[in-house]
Amino acid sequence: MRLAFWSALIVWGIRPIYGLPGQHVLKQSEEEDVRKACHSLALGIGRDSVFFQNDQQYKYQQRDYWYQQQRNLHPKCRVLPRTTEEVRKAISAVTEYSAPFAVSSGKLGNAQSVSNVDRGITIDLGRLESIELADDGKSVTLGPGARWIDVYRHLEHFRLGVNGARDGFVGVGGYVLGGGLSWYASYSGWTCDTVIEFEVVLANGLIVTADASHYSDLFWALKGGGNNFGIVTKITLPTFGLCSVFGGYMLFDQELMEVDDLLYNFRRFNNETLPNTRVGGFLQFATIFGGGTSEEGVAFAYVDAEDGTADVANRYFHEPVLQNRTHITSLSEMSRFISEIVYRPLHKVRFTLTLLNDEVLLTIYNIFSRWSRRLKKEETLQILAMGLHPLTESHLSHGNNPLGLRAQDSPLVMIDVELHWLQSGLDRYYENLGWLIYLEMRYAAKTRGSFHPFVNMNYAAKWQDPVKSYGEENIQRMMSIREAYDPTRVFTRFLKGGFKV
Repeated sequence: MRLAFWSALIVWGIRPIYGLPGQHVLKQSEEEDVRKACHSLALGIGRDSVFFQNDQQYKYQQRDYWYQQQRNLHPKCRVLPRTTEEVRKAISAVTEYSAPFAVSSGKLGNAQSVSNVDRGITIDLGRLESIELADDGKSVTLGPGARWIDVYRHLEHFRLGVNGARDGFVGVGGYVLGGGLSWYASYSGWTCDTVIEFEVVLANGLIVTADASHYSDLFWALKGGGNNFGIVTKITLPTFGLCSVFGGYMLFDQELMEVDDLLYNFRRFNNETLPNTRVGGFLQFATIFGGGTSEEGVAFAYVDAEDGTADVANRYFHEPVLQNRTHITSLSEMSRFISEIVYRPLHKVRFTLTLLNDEVLLTIYNIFSRWSRRLKKEETLQILAMGLHPLTESHLSHGNNPLGLRAQDSPLVMIDVELHWLQSGLDRYYENLGWLIYLEMRYAAKTRGSFHPFVNMNYAAKWQDPVKSYGEENIQRMMSIREAYDPTRVFTRFLKGGFKV
């Protein structure tokens, strides 16, 4: 299989990406500066917040990454601040010693080095996990290290919900700064669209609150602009009344189902049901290797099971069902269920494409299916999965953000494809394999005129460029904002991971 893969690259006239982008190799003087910065932080913040490679807390935090490739990076020290002031001290040390660093909140970043750094300093926001409901119950202020499942559980005591991640294990910070796709996107837009305010530590150590009236340019840039402008230490979001949801997973019989009918009904669901409703759903195809089995299903969530929306699945999806796990539940339980499906500590690569909501979906599925058949003999490959996520007109109409999407572009479908494998020695091989699948899918979509340039930052591979997809006007505006708030380019030169303006 591997010889065939490299031959295919040559036939396509493609040079393998290998380790792109590579890790910066530190000079001896730079390593000494990092060491000094770590020891300065240990004195300034305390050894109970700064951990070195022999510390048990360091080892525990390293094991907590979703992507095994992130675990293979070994910072000189890990800083776990408890307060915004300690984050400010961490940034000051990084700036003083010109130390390479990374920022982590939920440890689910897709691309290597996006939330960890080799031989630098990792600022881990996991202890900033506060959940503070306003006295009037109309908003909640979250620490970036909070997990969405904990947010949902806390708010459910007050019969409230919030426009957060579908996967409960995801951390708040990186998810919101990358845009944030929730079950309620067609009703409320991206999660970043609903943000009331951000608390941010800037490169110069200044702590500011950015909202629609104060630091409004920074407020705009943070809504999908990633880690280019500062370290966000608090995020305030509006709440809404929530009693229960109807959700779960329908597993279809692959042997009996008609994929073209399934995709046609999925497109109808996107057009007819999702707009302006608190109904969310995605279609997920997966091949679990080893036994060569394949699972295909669709997941739904509803805000209120009493309003009749629970019948949506039966109205649109008539394919033979092996299992129907949809039921009345809570948002926290739904997010836990999705986490159990998604979370596996393996080596992974993930990429994304945005397409028109048309017949191209069948073409993309056929490419996915062909690769599933080709790869069944790969002993070290565990999973090949593809998700289809609707982007409706009502979803995109909420946006005052840098993402560059317009309501008139809709309806769109965002796909994400993942490969999971076991051995670290095969990272480059499978990353290149994922890249080849991406190229084939992108070529097919462009040939049909069904390709849209938007790249979702939270689903992007390290060789994709989400910021470039936002459009030249938004890029220029973001560059001006970066110049205003980070003129010395701390978050460009020293923050090694993430997607740069």
